[in-house]
Amino acid sequence: MKYKIKSNRLKDVIVIAFFALLAYMYIVILFKSGKIFPAADRLFHIERFEEEFKIFQSGHLVSMISTFSFSKVGQAINVYYPWGNLIPYGIIRSIVNKPVTAYYFYIGLEQFLGLLIAYFSANKISKSRKLAFVFAIVLRFSAYVLFNDFPRFDVGEAWALIFIPLTLAGFYNLVIKNSYLIGSGCMALGLTAELYCHILTSLITVVTLIVLYVISFLFQSHKVKILFSLICSVIIFLVLTSGFIIPLIFSMFQNKVIAPVIGLDESFNGYLAKSKSLSQVVNLSLNNHISGLEPNIGLVLLVTVFLGIVVFNQSTNLEKTIYLIGTSSLLLGTTLLPWMFNSKQLIQIVQFPWRLFTISIVFLAYFTASKVSKKNISSISVILVALYCGLTSIDSIKYIQNNGPVESISSQNYPRPYTLDNKSYEKVLTLNNNSASDVRYLDYLPNNAKISSSDAFNHKTKLGNQILFLNKNQIIPGYQSETFKIPKHRGKSGIAVLPFYIYDVDHYILYVDGKKTNFKVNKGSLLTFQFKTNNKLTATVKYQTPVIYIVARYVSLGGIIILLVIYFIIKYRSHRKTYLVNKVHSL
Repeated sequence: MKYKIKSNRLKDVIVIAFFALLAYMYIVILFKSGKIFPAADRLFHIERFEEEFKIFQSGHLVSMISTFSFSKVGQAINVYYPWGNLIPYGIIRSIVNKPVTAYYFYIGLEQFLGLLIAYFSANKISKSRKLAFVFAIVLRFSAYVLFNDFPRFDVGEAWALIFIPLTLAGFYNLVIKNSYLIGSGCMALGLTAELYCHILTSLITVVTLIVLYVISFLFQSHKVKILFSLICSVIIFLVLTSGFIIPLIFSMFQNKVIAPVIGLDESFNGYLAKSKSLSQVVNLSLNNHISGLEPNIGLVLLVTVFLGIVVFNQSTNLEKTIYLIGTSSLLLGTTLLPWMFNSKQLIQIVQFPWRLFTISIVFLAYFTASKVSKKNISSISVILVALYCGLTSIDSIKYIQNNGPVESISSQNYPRPYTLDNKSYEKVLTLNNNSASDVRYLDYLPNNAKISSSDAFNHKTKLGNQILFLNKNQIIPGYQSETFKIPKHRGKSGIAVLPFYIYDVDHYILYVDGKKTNFKVNKGSLLTFQFKTNNKLTATVKYQTPVIYIVARYVSLGGIIILLVIYFIIKYRSHRKTYLVNKVHSL
């Protein structure tokens, strides 16, 4: 038995090393190009990356307002948009000076963690390393994962997807195996990690868990214990996510903000325009197509959908459930079943129906692995499936490189269609621009910013009747602070309006020439104050993080650490007990 334990550990070490190699192969082609290629959300997330890098340099992990990025107007991106997945980038960028290199290391880390968590989660469910191995590769090299990483550049959703298998493994162990402590802990930890990366992905996962619970309810042998454990898991989840949820809830009650909008048409016709028909998804998947905004599941999972019909009756109840959920979520992500057409609010929240592919690929990948790893199927077949997934993905990445624009950016104000190297990457940042026209987002600005955003983004400053446009050297960012160097002006007194947004007045302090100064907020939610000199002014506005937010962060961090420690203690004791029992039997 001791030999078997060591053998299993050796297998896991070999698998981990192999996953590291696969993660390197995943990024090496684009990494060697030295460029980041055009993508839908590239500029938005690059701004977030650099904000995180700068605040990490200042000795902090997260900032509530954006002062180094997004035109330096104090936009509260991190209050409303999860920031957990940015911390690894901040660490990497602090070690690796070149931004393009840091980005590809970041994507490589994402893929490595994704493979690792998928492998151990599937093994937790199936107790089969062969199945877990196939599942990890089929999932992490599916077209939809590549689509999120490269053509779309949605790093929040991409990182959230890493933890879905962990959440589902926790649910399975709790409900099916009645392993209440491990199950509730894993489910809470997985869902917590999802939420700290992407809100909508965690909400979709929660809906999926509710569906699974309803399906399993009639077959549960310990309904009360399971329900109690699920409630405990929810409580643990709320505690672990309090560092993000509490600021979000407080701010939502205190402020009206501009919600992200994808396009102007939020009607049913707008919904159809954002969707893909089933025939489109099938055609794109047949080609493993990942260029542009063309979401699909890839050839391997598409074949699984059709072959699943053939082998459905020969499948176990668990496999049937997995197949049906994977296929249903795929169909719901297309226009075949336009389930959102009656709800404008639902369309606004989900934005893209094909986001349900996130769930579809996880379930279909597990179904694929379950069939491929059967005892009567050779290991060579398993390796061939894994190789095919890897090679087709690499071919798709080559397509991005060969069909993207090769020219570097020629105008720093309009970088969206161009590739970015280390030099042009720095040029496009709002931190290095007087006015970065292509990275202006209204997302989560105060609702009244609709009438003032153009002035703010152009750094228009009013001093009485005089108007000035401050340049990048006159706006000096700091951690949750912005300093405005106002030159000598005409008026000796009057009202000054700074290009900086205020959300809750009680959370801000203004200093003018080193003296604490009272301020107000105008109709456009911009900061105003009374000045009494025509000499140069130095105005510094600082955001003060409420104590309850800080306490919530420490509670979240402490809870995560405690949960991980408990998990490893339980695992150690379990392995120790197994070892001692088998040692006694061998005597």
